[in-house]
Amino acid sequence: MSHRALAEEYFRKGFNCAQSVVIAFRDLTGLTEGESARLASSFGGGLGRMREVCGTVSGMAIVAGILYGYDDPTRPGAVQGHYALVQELAGRFP
Repeated sequence: MSHRALAEEYFRKGFNCAQSVVIAFRDLTGLTEGESARLASSFGGGLGRMREVCGTVSGMAIVAGILYGYDDPTRPGAVQGHYALVQELAGRFP
């Protein structure tokens, strides 16, 4: 099953958009369903239902951080490179 189909399935079960995306990618992140759900729980409804950034985009950014994020801000280009990736991904979101 595709990640998209999994995310839709989790959303239909009652998880918020961010949770649904992060849970759907647990095969790549190594997180459990519970860890994924807790990590993304604050990002539903556009960040705590404040209607800011879409939860799906937030979930995408969380997954990108887990898979491609930096852990050494002093490494040349680490911060800029990661932010460029997140901006590219967000630009693909309809």
